Amino acid sequence: MIIRHTLRVAGPTMGVVVMLTACSSSSPPATQQTARPRSACSLLTGGEASTAFGGPVQRPQQCRALPSNQSDALYLVGGPVPGAVQVDVAWGNKQVTTFTVSHSGHAHYVDQGGGTVTPPQYADVTVSGVPAYWQVSPAPISGSPSARSISVLAKGYVVILTSTGLTQSQDERGLASIINHL
Repeated sequence: MIIRHTLRVAGPTMGVVVMLTACSSSSPPATQQTARPRSACSLLTGGEASTAFGGPVQRPQQCRALPSNQSDALYLVGGPVPGAVQVDVAWGNKQVTTFTVSHSGHAHYVDQGGGTVTPPQYADVTVSGVPAYWQVSPAPISGSPSARSISVLAKGYVVILTSTGLTQSQDERGLASIINHL
């Protein structure tokens, strides 16, 4: 349950609200808006997860559908260096627009506590031919230097993979497998 709580607080807008601008250029193309509901637990088979993450992986846990067109799953990775991977998948116009604006430079960040806001910083990569974004700062999980988060918009789905204890290449292999199942 602690891992679940720790991973749940991850996200590029932790403590920050993204205020979307009214720029017409921030609207995603119509082809990105037609995704249907998906279970995050259906996006990686056991074999694919074991291969991607480099060790035995338990069946996805805590699979659930969330309000606002989202679902998530938790994968526990065994082996010499155990880890955990939270997979969040979202679909729908709001989620796609928020993702697009957040990574386009058109977002305004407002701190809900009245303090100074440092917008998230991302590093661009390509996974399975699709632009993806590593969250460089702030850390996706407060206080965990080994946590990393990578997000992608593919086939109308926003996927965020947040892990602890794994390497960047393991995360990218896992995300590539997920993209292939969308």
